[in-house]
Amino acid sequence: SLQYPRPRALQLFGELGLSLFMVEAGLTVDTKQLTTIGPRGVAAAVTGSVLPMCVVFFISKVVLDVSDTAAFAAAISLSATSAGISLNILKGTKVLETTTGQVIIAAAVVDDVMALVLLAQLNALEDEDAHSSDYIVPAATSLAFLFLLGPFLVYSWPHRVNRFL
Repeated sequence: SLQYPRPRALQLFGELGLSLFMVEAGLTVDTKQLTTIGPRGVAAAVTGSVLPMCVVFFISKVVLDVSDTAAFAAAISLSATSAGISLNILKGTKVLETTTGQVIIAAAVVDDVMALVLLAQLNALEDEDAHSSDYIVPAATSLAFLFLLGPFLVYSWPHRVNRFL
């Protein structure tokens, strides 16, 4: 017998949609501008993510007196931006092609990646059988992709793609 809705199928569609949003946001970043705005985008993402997380965690712990895990979950949920929504707004207002628009979209992408890493950390916290690798691998691979593979692709990928266009 069929059961509706199928939670795993819905989760798969959600993850597919999220992946497509991130790909679209990544495709709109001007790689030539990214070399100059990259540090500002990362700084904006860290500031725009870490500061709200700290405030929400503090309020959750001190004012609401919830557990560390619940406070961490609340902080993560309020720290993420949506690169997809930012992309649509910036396109609609014709700001995406400006330096400010590029900083905003770069910050939104970095912020969303940070939120996904933190969600993986939260998931590992909830698992009683979690090993240290469950905490380290998501963070290490994301940081490696962002800070090692990212700059390499920003400098090398446009030249390779232009050969085929």
